[in-house]
Order: sequence, then structure tokens, then C-alpha cells
Amino acid sequence: MDVNIPPHMKNIRRRMAAMDKKKLLETILNDSTQIVQVIDTETFSIMYANLPAQHFLKAGEKAYLGEPCYKYLMGLDEQCPFCPVRNIDEKSSNETVITKENRTFTVKTKFVDWDGKKAFIEYIDDVTDIKKSQAIYESQLQTLIRSIPTAIDIFYMDIAGDVCLKACGSAEKDEKEFYGCHINDVVENMALHITDEAERGEFLHDFRRSALINAYESGHVQLDKVVRADFSASGEIRYTRITVRLMLNPSTEHLECVIYSIDINDEVQEKSAMKLI
Repeated sequence: MDVNIPPHMKNIRRRMAAMDKKKLLETILNDSTQIVQVIDTETFSIMYANLPAQHFLKAGEKAYLGEPCYKYLMGLDEQCPFCPVRNIDEKSSNETVITKENRTFTVKTKFVDWDGKKAFIEYIDDVTDIKKSQAIYESQLQTLIRSIPTAIDIFYMDIAGDVCLKACGSAEKDEKEFYGCHINDVVENMALHITDEAERGEFLHDFRRSALINAYESGHVQLDKVVRADFSASGEIRYTRITVRLMLNPSTEHLECVIYSIDINDEVQEKSAMKLI
């Protein structure tokens, strides 16, 4: 109970508590790997920058407090045309992608109260290397899909997110049906075309979502299974190889895969004929 404490002492305690909270917050932000800065909403002057921000902005060479963010950060004489506060209100947040000196950054912005003043806080991440890795990954993915033009069905799926992202080949005509489906739903649909009951059971066991995750964690990046199936439009039962390629998306760190089926009936029959000779 502090009923006997004079009012001015209560005010001092509140200010000290606020200062302690601010110091704690600054300590936490300084330990972050993110660039974090607080900017006055009215003047756009920088009120705070954590150590990663000071290192990136070279604050040791040039003081940042009170400097307009658009001048200090971007070398402009007025508010940046892409300034995120143009597009958000005080109750929302925003994420913007900007490029500076051949580097790409994501900037997450939200309004805060800082020392009793209206301000906005920016969390900045350098995603240049991630973007490059993602571009390489997407190029490799497209190369893989183009390299199997004879595939009957091709499905590109996010295993971690448990969702089908794209359908190609003969399945493309039904892409709206498959897009957004769960992994096991796609696998079960493919299994409907496998005519041998035992082969169907093995396929469902080895290609279900949990099995794909376990396979990748065990060091496998590709699984193959030869089955007898009626994937062709004629309904003819033919030998078919179903393959799944497992990949880790560098941007989302999600395990993904491409699963496709190829008609190998002529190849199987040719090998069988060679054995009889």
C-alpha cells in the first residue's frame, strides 16, 4: 500500500518504472538480429535505433537522433514515396519491400507510443540472399517440371503446409479441383488409377504426407514406385512409374515436392521381351 506516499513521489516512481521498461525494451531490441528503429510520426525524425541499426546505418560516424529518416536512410529531401505510414492506420501494420544499394529489405511497420509521443516502429530484415536463393529454387523447379514433358500428371505441393499448389500435365485441366487440396487427398486420387490392390496399398502407405516427411528426414530426396494403372484416357492398364522429388524451399523453409507419373509400359515390355530371347 502506498497511500501515505506524497503525490510527487508517486509520479517519480511511475517515471522510474517507465524508464526501467524502456531500458528493458532497448536491451531486448539490441540483442535482436533485426534492424529496429523508432520514428516520430509528425517530424519523421529518428527517435531510437537499436545496435544492429546503428551498425548498418554507421551511426558511429553520423548521429541519428533527430535526423529525418528519409534523409538519413535514403538521402532524400522529403518523405519517401514508398513510406509505409502512407498506407496504414494506427490500428494496423504494414510490410513493404524496398531496395537500397543492390540489397533487398522487408520493412514491417506499426504505430507505437514512444516516450509519450506518437511514433512508428520499423523492423527491417535484409532478405537479399533469401531472394536470390528463392529465385534459384524457382528456376530449378521450373527446369524440373519442363524436363518431364511426357509425364501424365504433375503435382507441385507444399508438404509442410499440407496443400497442393499447382497441377500440370493432364491434371492441369482439373487444377481448380486440386489446387488447395491436402497432400493425402491428391495421393488418394492418384491411387484410384492403380488397378492392383496390393500396389495401391503400398503406394498409399509410402506416398502419404507423413511418409514423405519421414523419408526426407531419413535422407531421401526421391522416391519411385512402378505400378499398373489406367492413367491414360483410354483406360488401358499400363505400367506406370510414379516419382516424388522432395525439396526444401529456402524462402519458407517448407518441405515441398513434385510428384508425377510417367507411362513406362513400352519400356517394361521391351525388357520382358529381351529376357525371353
